[in-house]
Amino acid sequence: MSIQLDMSAAPDVAKNETPLAGFDWVSKADGQIVFDASESSDPDGDTLTYEWTFSDGEKATGKIVERQFGSSACFDVSLKVSDGTEVASLTQSLAVSLDTLIESEIALISAPIASAILPRDVVTGLGLASVAGTIPPKTFGTLIASVEVEGKVTRIVQPICNSETGIFRMDVPIPAVRRSHNLSVRFEQGSSSIDLIGVDDLVAGDIYVIQGQSNAVASTRVSDMGENNTPFVRTFGDFGDGNDYDWWTSLEEPERMGQWPLRMAAQLSEKHDIPIGIINGAIGGAPIHIFQKDAAALPDFVTNNYAQLFRRLETANLIGKIRAFFWYQGESDRQAWERHQTGFLKLLGDWREDYPNVERIYVTQLREGCIGGYLLRSQEFQRQLGDDFEDITVMSTNGLKGHDGCHYEYEGGYKELGDHYAALVGRDLYGEVFDKDVLPPNPSTVELVPDPNNLNEGEVVITMRNPQSAINFEAGAENDFTLEGSAAVFTSGQAEGNRVTLRFTSQNGDYVNATGLSYIGRPGPDIAEWVLNERGIGLLSFYNFPFSE
Repeated sequence: MSIQLDMSAAPDVAKNETPLAGFDWVSKADGQIVFDASESSDPDGDTLTYEWTFSDGEKATGKIVERQFGSSACFDVSLKVSDGTEVASLTQSLAVSLDTLIESEIALISAPIASAILPRDVVTGLGLASVAGTIPPKTFGTLIASVEVEGKVTRIVQPICNSETGIFRMDVPIPAVRRSHNLSVRFEQGSSSIDLIGVDDLVAGDIYVIQGQSNAVASTRVSDMGENNTPFVRTFGDFGDGNDYDWWTSLEEPERMGQWPLRMAAQLSEKHDIPIGIINGAIGGAPIHIFQKDAAALPDFVTNNYAQLFRRLETANLIGKIRAFFWYQGESDRQAWERHQTGFLKLLGDWREDYPNVERIYVTQLREGCIGGYLLRSQEFQRQLGDDFEDITVMSTNGLKGHDGCHYEYEGGYKELGDHYAALVGRDLYGEVFDKDVLPPNPSTVELVPDPNNLNEGEVVITMRNPQSAINFEAGAENDFTLEGSAAVFTSGQAEGNRVTLRFTSQNGDYVNATGLSYIGRPGPDIAEWVLNERGIGLLSFYNFPFSE
């Protein structure tokens, strides 16, 4: 006779979960410490057993144990908790001290200030709130940092163990998210405690530097009504009524950041849930020599724009921690394009020396207009920077329609420039992927094609670098192109895919004398005569681009 068992109705046997080990301690006088494992728990609700091991070889059992230490020392304390089947363990270090430190014997060397943006490590996503100071050599004690976020407090413990130098440092990790962190640090020795700092509103994030003249200052001309202001875009400087540097949010000092930098930062901050620091060192109406490094001025930091910016960044502990520089300058150099070129290359070399680890440098190409200078040669130099240096990317201002001939309104100008930069930086530094090209159109080749039926006419075909780009050619834009060395006139233009075709006419076939094609763009508001990509970014201006063979 066989018997079959129906197992379908048998109850599931739940898997036993591993317990969680955790403990805290309280120091009393004369080396007496109480260890408490109440932070331990078991997901299944099983009864736990507790086994303690100290690095001096002593052992103990029980949820709460008390030990008497006879001398000042640092110990490792290990706790094992068991539910009878599964075991969890945790080891922590602590300093035992039989001494009592006098408050005057401890001094801070450095600590973060309120509302600071702590530059994050892009791998870990963490910034460090660093606290450093001095105590008498050979001191034993414990640094305890408490980080409060939205009512929840995390505690970090760091023992100080018989330091020969008496110098201590504690690096408290702050995650790069759009939430404010309040930090307090105290020093404990036996049953005594000394409060070292209390700093509110710390965040971690990315730092960007803006430099140049008035379109880098980008002050309000037609207000943006504060749509980009957020507590998580901040700047650093002396903007109060004293001489002290402070961190300020864009709710407090939006003008210190500039309209397009603030727009860019606000977009990146919201999209990537990360605080952004904007340090704007620009100065209006300044030619290239104003921005040059003067080694003699560095010690006092008062007579030189380069030194003043360096001092701000150094004071904020940002040297070596800047992700990108943004440069928008050159109008005041007018036709002196060689001086502009020499000055910028020297400035670039000084940046590389004084600001290590910068990932990208973004150059904003000048816009035609402003103080009457012929800017095309400087525009061409700037365009080529993207080819000459792997870490430089060039952004166009052609196509921005809120232009007054020199500066920009917010709508149609600084707002759109900020959006263009937000997309470009989002691609370069945050891994964003876009269907529409975030780079301005830029010629790859230019072909001169004579009309076989008319010796005075022909076409110029411009092929852009991005084969996937869809170019929009607005009627009338042909007037902004020139065949260098020829009196030929462009009469029409059209675009198909990533190619622009311009039709020209000349006298007596003089187009054969042309050496290349130039595109200068134009100044002025509300002009809808541009060559644009699908994102609305204008074609980069260029000078005497050679024809393909």
